[in-house]
Amino acid sequence: MRAHMELGRTQITAVIKEYMRVAEDDQLRQRIPVLLAAHDETRLSGLFSELFIAHPTIKEITVLDPEGMVIESTVDGLQYQFISGDALWEKAKAGQGVVFDVRGPMEGSYAHMFVPLLSAESVVAYGHIILDSAPLSSILQPHDTLGSTGETVVVKRDEDGTFIPLTALKFPAHDGAGTGLFFAEPARLALTNVSREHPLAYQTAVDYRGEKVMAVSGFVDETNWQLWLKADADEVLRPVQKLKILFV
Repeated sequence: MRAHMELGRTQITAVIKEYMRVAEDDQLRQRIPVLLAAHDETRLSGLFSELFIAHPTIKEITVLDPEGMVIESTVDGLQYQFISGDALWEKAKAGQGVVFDVRGPMEGSYAHMFVPLLSAESVVAYGHIILDSAPLSSILQPHDTLGSTGETVVVKRDEDGTFIPLTALKFPAHDGAGTGLFFAEPARLALTNVSREHPLAYQTAVDYRGEKVMAVSGFVDETNWQLWLKADADEVLRPVQKLKILFV
């Protein structure tokens, strides 16, 4: 289970870093403010095309003024983007630099990024980049080698401290699924209290189905996400019990 955890964390971090290369692209951060100042919509449209080629994960690009009004967008006919009160937008406006998140379950959803665009060290606009989440969801499919009860869950810690699933649960029909109560107390505290300084935690816990499980949680670098792997304790320990029968 530890090997799966380390592989998963490494793969997710690699995808996140690839996303962040979009935000670090000088074409985005330096040329767009210049073209905005020159009101050169033709060259701005050409620049968008160059960014799509350079970064295949980009799905849409929208340039917003500091109040959230659309200046230019690859979305046809988009005149206004209602993002007032959006947590990610509020973080961007609050001066937190590049902000990134996945809005909902990765399957069928997208990753969103806001990039402040500066001129003379002042924010003149924001780039709202919508990214394909398929590279993330493809590496987060359930691991068959974890057994029939094995499950991989990626969650993010919300502003109020609750955990929101970013991947579909394997047993969604059970009570507790989707509520953030993946593990009962007190094991939940140990599993959720991972950080950059303490990246891994191991615990026997009771999951959202009420089943006793063996679980490991890991902190995902570059994000506020955690990767949780678990499988029923009976299934994990079955080979040990067979050996015990043979030798006792």
